[in-house]
Amino acid sequence: MRGVLGDLVGSSPAMRQIFSMIRQVAPTSAPVLIRGESGTGKELVAREIHKCSPRTLARRRSASLAMECAVCCSLNATVSSKTDWP
Repeated sequence: MRGVLGDLVGSSPAMRQIFSMIRQVAPTSAPVLIRGESGTGKELVAREIHKCSPRTLARRRSASLAMECAVCCSLNATVSSKTDWP
């Protein structure tokens, strides 16, 4: 089926560009930062990169960690504000 990569489906130019980028970065060992609005499929893209990665293919069980960075930033700001001295 055309316009499909794993759980991602689409045939628009934007989706074709995303598929191309996934295929480009997956074979590398470089860290990847995926940004976007809430609900746009960032975690699906991360899973596809992970699935297409040689590290996943080399080992049957390879862990993937999904992290909500907004929560991390909020926690960091809270801790910083409580530890700042006048």
